[in-house]
Amino acid sequence: MLLYGVHNMRWMKMMREIISVMVLLALCIPAMAVDMPNMVGNWTGSYEGVAFRNITSLNPAGDFSFFETGTTTWTFIIENQKGAGFVGKKFSSTNPLLQKVVGIIGFDNKTVSMVDEEAYYWGEMVSPTQMELYHQETGIGKMGAIRSVLTKE
Repeated sequence: MLLYGVHNMRWMKMMREIISVMVLLALCIPAMAVDMPNMVGNWTGSYEGVAFRNITSLNPAGDFSFFETGTTTWTFIIENQKGAGFVGKKFSSTNPLLQKVVGIIGFDNKTVSMVDEEAYYWGEMVSPTQMELYHQETGIGKMGAIRSVLTKE
């Protein structure tokens, strides 16, 4: 009879530990979920990268320029968001003309993908008010690659 009581106590202790772990998991897993970011607002930051321009048959090497952090900026004005999709405009210190932008938030609620009239953008939300963004463009006579950190104002 004593052996049965010791075995029963071990079983009860093991069950309490299993239940404790299940309760902790039930509390922690929702806390790890990332909410859909609110993209509406003005996102501004400086960028760095390299671009080739004026690539023609008369100038096959083109003209390249490097953008150093802090010397050039851009602003994305996100005006509307529905679910994961969002729309807005953007301008930069090198091109003050407004360009339309459309974007989508990834299934993980952290990755971001956008396009404007000339280029592709992708990145990741670092916080609700900051994102790392990469830019890539190519076209007739031009190409470029840029990285930036944007802050929501």
